[in-house]
Amino acid sequence: MNFTFHTLTLATLAAHVTGSNLMSISPREPNCSKSSEHHLGFSIPPRLSQAYDIERVSCLVPELQVIQDVQQRLTSISKLQPGWDTYQSQRPSDTACAQAKMWISQYADGTMPTPSVVPCADGSVQIEWHTNDVNFDVTFKPDGSSEFFFEDLRNSETTDGDLIHDVLDVRKLLLRLGN
Repeated sequence: MNFTFHTLTLATLAAHVTGSNLMSISPREPNCSKSSEHHLGFSIPPRLSQAYDIERVSCLVPELQVIQDVQQRLTSISKLQPGWDTYQSQRPSDTACAQAKMWISQYADGTMPTPSVVPCADGSVQIEWHTNDVNFDVTFKPDGSSEFFFEDLRNSETTDGDLIHDVLDVRKLLLRLGN
């Protein structure tokens, strides 16, 4: 199993840490007055909550299989040469591949099905899910921009947007992949 080192807020930690090993707690900044002793169902002793910043925790989190699968596919795609589709396609851009790797690492969770990862003729890279009558496509472009398209065939709902400006919408839509 691969592990990735993350610094997470405790709210994020609640969603990711089940079964992982707590590696360290960052020392609290001098003059910091935050003092909560109960988080995530465990009690932090007062002497530790006073000496350490319990808002940020560094931990070793098991890397999810979906992340490994997508990153492996992106590595393969990044090796394609110009004309990979027997036409005049561009090779997948390093920028698009790097952004896709970073994005899946940030958004993947244990309920997410493994997506398809496909190169596009213009050098973009697309991560796409087609499951439970839901289609969700995320495109990372060579110029650094990114966009998404979501379609729920059960109720004819469609939406699209920019990954950067519509982060909350994207998180909500990703949750619907498992339903």
